[in-house]
Amino acid sequence: MKIDAPRFPRKVAVPRKARLYTPDLWDALMHEAVKSSYRQSTDTANRLLRRSGDERFKARTLNWQCSKRGSALHREEQEKCRDVLAEHGFDFESDQLPKELPAALTQPQVRQDEGSLSDEDLRAALNRCNAAVTLSNYLVSDKWLADMERSPRDTVYISLDDVLTKRQREERRRAGREGRKSSRFISTTVVHVMTREGARRIVADTMRKGCKMALAYLLHNQLLENRELVFFADGAREIRREVKKVFGFRPYKYYLDYFHLVERLHGLLTQGMKGGKARLEENEEIRQRLWGRLWAGNISDAILYLSTLPEDLIKSRDQIDAAIEYLAKRKEQITCYALRKELGMLNSSNRAEQTGQMLISTRQKHDRMSWSEQGSRALATITAVYRNNETESLLYCKPLKLRPCLAGNEALYRSVA
Repeated sequence: MKIDAPRFPRKVAVPRKARLYTPDLWDALMHEAVKSSYRQSTDTANRLLRRSGDERFKARTLNWQCSKRGSALHREEQEKCRDVLAEHGFDFESDQLPKELPAALTQPQVRQDEGSLSDEDLRAALNRCNAAVTLSNYLVSDKWLADMERSPRDTVYISLDDVLTKRQREERRRAGREGRKSSRFISTTVVHVMTREGARRIVADTMRKGCKMALAYLLHNQLLENRELVFFADGAREIRREVKKVFGFRPYKYYLDYFHLVERLHGLLTQGMKGGKARLEENEEIRQRLWGRLWAGNISDAILYLSTLPEDLIKSRDQIDAAIEYLAKRKEQITCYALRKELGMLNSSNRAEQTGQMLISTRQKHDRMSWSEQGSRALATITAVYRNNETESLLYCKPLKLRPCLAGNEALYRSVA
């Protein structure tokens, strides 16, 4: 049986000094380029294929190919998301909502199946949390039982984050002439969407577009109907604001990442409490008592604990008041992390942190590295295409499918089944 090998389209405009590689060679070069520099990638290919002189692969050529193809894929994904949203009555650019939405989206009724958590399961997990009360482990209140997802397998978990890379100067500064001022960093939004069908990693220009693309992906695969929606992110106001604008048409939960919560309060307490070697152990004990209250979700108790700290331990009352105000404003965004961990549920925004590390930081945040906005986003998009298992779109110019990727997704849902 004859099998036609996939080829590039015939009508391809190849600029001067550019080369058109075979898909297999193109795949090898691109896969190496997302892990190491363009120069190292081409040097490795030249050594393996014994190329020298004019036959050598050029780093500039690979750079140009990655930038152009990555940018094209990024635009294609945005256009596809725009079409999906328009098909369902949403608008990609504005906050316009459809006049009518199905009740399965606006008022989801989550089904209870064999993998759902019963009242007995939740109560047993609560008792295990309260079995050993120590300095860093405080009692968990019964009120958190109603806050847990009864059917984690029918829950959509979304983690969001912004990643900064150093911006490349558009032109060198000359003596007596000031260069055009611009931001020192490029901000790229990464979104990790996880369901039992699979996960998807999204690269976007802004947080607004990242939320819109996540909504389009969920609508395209019918993953929002009769399902709970849970967000994890840090304390950035922009993320909270954009999530409310895009997903405000339906109920959802928004939780603050525990690591960022502790990191923020640790800085405020360091500035607000007296230091010195003689107070190290005492200050550490105060922090551990506060972390224990936060881990158990006892925010009111944590605020009371900070309010009653002895004055002889405080260096700046303003910093302590800032910590109290921080907790009071984010009280609704803090959950019982101890109970979620005991139940095996997603407990932080580490999925977004890992996604940013894989797609951007590992490759683009090295010493003396700087990037153009187009080059940074293009390379991040190519890495996301590999992670989403859509290499056919990269190598053979096939349309993006916006389908879930099962790789690395089974462990969480197996633990909560």
